[in-house]
Amino acid sequence: MGINTVDLKGEPFTIYVEEGQHIARGQLIAEVDLAMLAVNEKKTDMIVVFTNGEAIETVIVDTVTSVHGNEVIGKVEAK
Repeated sequence: MGINTVDLKGEPFTIYVEEGQHIARGQLIAEVDLAMLAVNEKKTDMIVVFTNGEAIETVIVDTVTSVHGNEVIGKVEAK
């Protein structure tokens, strides 16, 4: 998720889902320790990747600077 964070060996990230798992609205998928990123002089920008593009009808991502639990940041619709 992070940019240039490999050397942190995943420490700032807690992932709650597995590859291929279906998720529901409001389900926590990951947490990031932003303070740890800052201490290690890493950017807090996050990358989101949607795979299986052929199965996706629409992707809408809202521009936001900060989000909290259960806030909608976008929408992905399957075909």
